[in-house]
Amino acid sequence: VTLNSTNMKKLDYLDAMTFPCDPLYPKEGRTWWLASDKEGPVGFAGMECLNERTAFLCRIGVFQRCAGNGIGRSLISVMERCARKEGYEALVSYTLPDNYKSANNLIRCGFRLIKPYVSFGYKDALHFRKDLT
Repeated sequence: VTLNSTNMKKLDYLDAMTFPCDPLYPKEGRTWWLASDKEGPVGFAGMECLNERTAFLCRIGVFQRCAGNGIGRSLISVMERCARKEGYEALVSYTLPDNYKSANNLIRCGFRLIKPYVSFGYKDALHFRKDLT
């Protein structure tokens, strides 16, 4: 997604609707994807460079009415293909311990639970990694 004002509004709307208790996630400096159906946007995902070898899946959100249809896993797959193309060696992400759907999606996409040296998420977050090499 090119971050023009229209797409920024769509991303902020999706962010607010899928993460109503969180502040809006910063959009600049990250790569974003939108998932849509015939009614319009239904999900989004963002990836950013963590370092020269690792990309961070920073945000994945899907409308509740579309949950369970594989949209989140499809977005993860798209980000993985992009990361491979960009030459990253690994993808990392995190989720809160009670977010079973997100954790299960990451695991189904080949991520494994890790204990990082330094937390890159919330203090009690579950951290995940997938090697791309």
